[in-house]
Amino acid sequence: AWGGAKSLTDGGIEKQMDNVKLASKCLASAKAIGCDTFVNIGSSQEVFLEEDLLLSRDISQSDYTIAKIAARDICRLLGYLNKINVVHTRLSVPIDPTLNQGGFIARMLTRILEGETIDSIKSKQLFDLILLPDVSRALYMIGSKGKNRSDYYIGKGNFKTLQEHFDCFKARKINFNESDRRSPPSDRLCTFKIEEDMGFRAEHDLLTIYE
Repeated sequence: AWGGAKSLTDGGIEKQMDNVKLASKCLASAKAIGCDTFVNIGSSQEVFLEEDLLLSRDISQSDYTIAKIAARDICRLLGYLNKINVVHTRLSVPIDPTLNQGGFIARMLTRILEGETIDSIKSKQLFDLILLPDVSRALYMIGSKGKNRSDYYIGKGNFKTLQEHFDCFKARKINFNESDRRSPPSDRLCTFKIEEDMGFRAEHDLLTIYE
């Protein structure tokens, strides 16, 4: 579980660091009930912050990101001390196919489905959207097969700005031509490792929502 004040990412550093304490308690509970492996769910924002990939206008979630990094590191340490395997995962934005849950992105996708116009998104930060059924399947596979201290990125590897995602969704277009495709902004946000170790590839794209 992860929470802020009104969303997952707000509430200031103190509110966000409460989540680190909760992650520690979750790991201790997993050990107490006999789990072999604890799977920690991080964020692609960790990579953007650690590798200095964020522009100054895009650091509004820095408190959230710092707490995510702290949770990752404390879980790895506590896993070693408590003799329980810890696998770290990270993803960008999970999307509920019904759009009944979620924040700004889910609301904008709903408005597009309903034929409404949306304001232009000026931020150039990159996001990779993945539907929850794929996230669930990936986490199950990682929990079953993941090796201690492994690190997996869960996603489609399709990083675009939110405006580009919304434009493609509105046009019911997912795949760019090869000349339009861009590489993930970091090797740590590449799907190669989870494909190689687990045979996992995301099966759904945003067009599934239209169905």
